[in-house]
Amino acid sequence: MKECSKCCKFKPKSDYYKNKNNLDGLQPVCKTCNKKSVTNSKRLKSTGCTEIKYNELYAQQKGCCAICGKHSTEFNRSLAADHSHISKKVRGLLCTSCNMGLGYFKDNEELLLNAIVYLKRSQ
Repeated sequence: MKECSKCCKFKPKSDYYKNKNNLDGLQPVCKTCNKKSVTNSKRLKSTGCTEIKYNELYAQQKGCCAICGKHSTEFNRSLAADHSHISKKVRGLLCTSCNMGLGYFKDNEELLLNAIVYLKRSQ
């Protein structure tokens, strides 16, 4: 057993990544905390969304995608921090499908409206 330096919980040694530079041969942080840290740093680098901002948005949206309204527990991945590629401002949290949908439409309102007209016309 080993204590994680981040969450302070004692966990089996199998819950830690190897690190030959440390005396015990293991990372000081458990795999769970390490994954959260990596996710947060990737999110910050790609969208500018801090962990605090993400948690605020998550609470405001009650853990749901800002577009489809499904709760994050319905997905295999956490909600993505959606941001404007022009202003770089974080707009909200979206599920992967909704986030990719906006990306495929290049955040273009006219294209999205054309898609709505197309869907209504073809019903």
